[in-house]
Amino acid sequence: MRLMIVDDEERTRELLRHHIMWTEIGITEVKTARNGQDALQICSEWRPDIVLCDVRMPKMDGIEFAKRLRWTDALCKIVFLSGYSDKDYLLSAIQLKAADY
Repeated sequence: MRLMIVDDEERTRELLRHHIMWTEIGITEVKTARNGQDALQICSEWRPDIVLCDVRMPKMDGIEFAKRLRWTDALCKIVFLSGYSDKDYLLSAIQLKAADY
C-alpha cells in the first residue's frame, strides 16, 4: 500500500515518515507534500491508497485538497490531522467520507 503525508510543518512530515514502522502495517511506499497543491500534483502521477492530511495549510488546505482528490480517486482513504478542533472542518471531513479526523 502507498501512503501520502501532507502537512505544512516539515518536522511533522518527517517525524511521521521516519518514526513509524510503516512496513509493519503493510505500507510499502511513503511520499510527503507540504500543502494540498503539491499533494495534488504528486497524486496525479502516484496514486496513494491512504492520505494523512493536515487541515490548515497555506496555498491549499486539506479540505480543498480532499475535495479535488475525490474527483479523481474516490477510493483513497483520507485521515485528517489537526491541532484545531474546528467544527466546520470536521463537518467538511465527514461530508468527504474521511476515514478519521
